[in-house]
Amino acid sequence: MGRTTWESGRIVLPGFEFRRIHRSIVAVDAVRLTNLLNDTQRFWRGLNNTEKRDREAYVAAYEKFAWQYTSDTRGYLPTGLRELIRGGASVSGPPARVKRSAMGIPTRRTTVFTTHAGGPTLTFHRRRRTVEWTVPAAYDAVSFARNDRYGHRFFAELDVVRWTAGTGGVFSGNDSDAASAGLSDYCIDAWGPIGSATEPQHTRGFRMTDGTVVEPAGISPSA
Repeated sequence: MGRTTWESGRIVLPGFEFRRIHRSIVAVDAVRLTNLLNDTQRFWRGLNNTEKRDREAYVAAYEKFAWQYTSDTRGYLPTGLRELIRGGASVSGPPARVKRSAMGIPTRRTTVFTTHAGGPTLTFHRRRRTVEWTVPAAYDAVSFARNDRYGHRFFAELDVVRWTAGTGGVFSGNDSDAASAGLSDYCIDAWGPIGSATEPQHTRGFRMTDGTVVEPAGISPSA
């Protein structure tokens, strides 16, 4: 039976790893949303003048476009494409082309990433070279968060970081059953030298920039 779970924490990264991981997270949605935008523009270019002016004709044109799209891709229609295009058929005015500014495509300046309001959030702080990970309490929230598109990419990237002295961090959390029994939030995962120094039993094995390997559970490093 599932439980309400939550977790949060902060990771300090070496400068080059901070930049690498940020680029990787930006790419998660930048590629997906850019492809969606391109599909909406292809649809708009295929409309005749009547379909661009009349809402019913516009919607009928979309249904034809979607049928052809799924035929070409064997049943696959990208998530969000229907809502974007149908959203262009305003009840109060003529249809409108989907604009890039409405897509929310992340860029190198984007610092906060979340899949939905109230969901798990990644926040990048450039000056401090830190990344905050926050998963608000919800049913099986941690499991879902770590497997969504941002969480999956973020944790995969953490596993290949080359750490330096003074970097790393700890993620703590809890669940409804443990909290009801009086257990305070506890360490769930830890990374790098900071994790090894503060929560050695929860720190994953890691590699330093000089090639030194630190095994899990605080085992002495080897070359």
